[in-house]
Amino acid sequence: MRTLTQKLKEITVQIVCEIPDERLQAKKPNIDRIPVPKQNEIEFQIDDSIRNLPAYQLINLGWGLFTGLDGRVDEKAAYAYTKYGLQKALSDLQENFFGNAHIVSGALNNIGVFHSCSAEPSIKNWNLGMAYFEEANKYKGSSYAKGSSYAPTNLLWHFFLRERYLNEEEVRMLAEELKYNHKVFKYLNKLGRLPQNYQEAISFLVDEAKLGDPDAAMWIAYNFECGPKKLDFSAIEWYKFSLNNSVYGSETYNQAASRLQRLELLKNPQLQSAPKPPRQGAASLPPSAYKYSKDALEQQYSSSGYKYLENGQYDKAIQEYTKAISIKPNNDDYYYCRGIAYNKTGQYDKAINDFTTAISWNSDYYGAYLGRGNAYLAKGEFGKATKDYDMAIRIKPDYVKAWVNKGIALSKMGEFDYAIIDYSEAIRIDSSFALAYYHRGILYKKINEKEKAISDFKKACYLGDKEACEQLKSLGYK
Repeated sequence: MRTLTQKLKEITVQIVCEIPDERLQAKKPNIDRIPVPKQNEIEFQIDDSIRNLPAYQLINLGWGLFTGLDGRVDEKAAYAYTKYGLQKALSDLQENFFGNAHIVSGALNNIGVFHSCSAEPSIKNWNLGMAYFEEANKYKGSSYAKGSSYAPTNLLWHFFLRERYLNEEEVRMLAEELKYNHKVFKYLNKLGRLPQNYQEAISFLVDEAKLGDPDAAMWIAYNFECGPKKLDFSAIEWYKFSLNNSVYGSETYNQAASRLQRLELLKNPQLQSAPKPPRQGAASLPPSAYKYSKDALEQQYSSSGYKYLENGQYDKAIQEYTKAISIKPNNDDYYYCRGIAYNKTGQYDKAINDFTTAISWNSDYYGAYLGRGNAYLAKGEFGKATKDYDMAIRIKPDYVKAWVNKGIALSKMGEFDYAIIDYSEAIRIDSSFALAYYHRGILYKKINEKEKAISDFKKACYLGDKEACEQLKSLGYK
């Protein structure tokens, strides 16, 4: 059996919207082989009017019923709707992996939360919740889609509260995947090591909460609600403490308020609103069944934006990613993808701004450096372009496109010898990359090294580059 470290080392975090990209020609994952944790179905009859909803609405409805967004908590219904939505999403995944992987990931993550936090004994299963987070995290690490951004956080929190479940290397690898210094890492960094055991982790958080840290209080509350043991309503007082010590409207404030509402409804069932049985038509369903939450809207916009980007409908892609950014303005990938679309439509200054923003959120975003370099290249600012290509290469030394594009920029600057060195390095890294041969051939032709030019054009033509074939004809080669 593979260890968690081995699993994590197999994850390759790659750029999502780098289009066109030779990697997208690779075989997609075999969806049938992606494991989904098994669990006896919770007995709950799903009404036909709800059964016919799209996967993302079923999942959104389930989350609303679990968290009490509609004024009531029904964990069995939440579980059943989400599991059925997951089945639909997996079926849709067969037809459109790119557009639906994030929905599958979100459903897996939500089910993980249900198993971790449920007050219903038939659902509560902490170890199974962890298994679902691991499955959701596999989609997060996929090079073909962005999965749930919460899955690695939930995984790490489970690890933090277990005795020596993770070693330092595994924590570091999860940190890289999250791409930002999440609150869990703040505590790991402050403690300087992993907690020796569960009790030390809780004691450490209590000490932090005594200093007025709302995040620490929220995580203590989360442990009472979602820890290995059954739900403990002591969580309510800790969520209130977190709420009273956090900034109004902040992420911590909103999370604490949401969890507090759920627990108050569970503790005092008389506060729950009566269920409204669905009638014909979406308008008769509970609000969360037909109105998008912000998360659902964000997923819809990003999925649509990616499809438009992939299909070359760049103006529409810009519109969709702009909507996604309005909901989640700190998502580096949305700026990156919109930057790609701006580049494709010749709006280079806007592209530069978006790539710069993406880099500000993630300084190791090598694709954003490449995209910004391409914008500078198109504007004729070759010095700035080469600096960005150098940064991309420093982060990812085998980044073939950066080597080739740097060669193009150097060639434009008259630095022919250095350009040839960069093209040659690209070929050394990937001998099947036609563009490297083509551009090196162009340069050899320019400096009158005809035989070398013909050799490179022949190779590029063989690899399918039609312009290289035309170059051969222009040199009298048949």
